[in-house]
Amino acid sequence: MVFDVADIQVDTVRNAKSVSAALLSARDKTLVAYVREVSPSADPVTRTYRVRCTLPGQPPGWRLGLNTIVTLASGNAAHGIRIPATALYEKDRKSAVWIVRLDHTIELRPIEVARYDTDSVEIGSGLRAGERIVTAGVHKLLAGQEVRLLPDSSK
Repeated sequence: MVFDVADIQVDTVRNAKSVSAALLSARDKTLVAYVREVSPSADPVTRTYRVRCTLPGQPPGWRLGLNTIVTLASGNAAHGIRIPATALYEKDRKSAVWIVRLDHTIELRPIEVARYDTDSVEIGSGLRAGERIVTAGVHKLLAGQEVRLLPDSSK
């Protein structure tokens, strides 16, 4: 399922894991559609963001080209930690991140990904708020290797 959302609503959709969807011709028969991708940039003409959702199997009566009504549940907010996609280390279909220890050495920690977006990843578990991670060159590192931190630009 594909729909467009206004720029004032895009953050709410990005933080949602799912939306409620119904056919325009059968509004009372809703089902859950899972948000799988939100465009990283707005369409230059309409200033809307394209959202792609996955439907559970092939719902009865749903066909390509039908009009739908999409509803976002109120109170949807980000629950996980969001990291840049470049920080994700994947090997053998398993995800991990490099954690920077206090002594500036690194360790590889397995994580569970809640959702992939175009340029970021929402972490479901395995990473705590405030932990430092490596965000570049993650496939060239070795466990225990010492890394140098960039100066904090937020100060």
